[in-house]
Amino acid sequence: MTKRTFKSPKYLFWDKKEWQEAAETLANSSPEFVDLTGKEQVSQMIGWLSDQYPVEQEEIDKAKAKV
Repeated sequence: MTKRTFKSPKYLFWDKKEWQEAAETLANSSPEFVDLTGKEQVSQMIGWLSDQYPVEQEEIDKAKAKV
């Protein structure tokens, strides 16, 4: 597992390419994804990204401390 660090408030722990991959995968696998609110879409994408590209709890805690 690659150690992930906080990138930015916009991208959190994943890069733009990974966010695009999440959006495309979810839109293709779940037609109702495009009808969700933006908040619901982001929530589903974070879940997908967390499964595909896990983040260590230590890094999440560090990011929370910065905010």
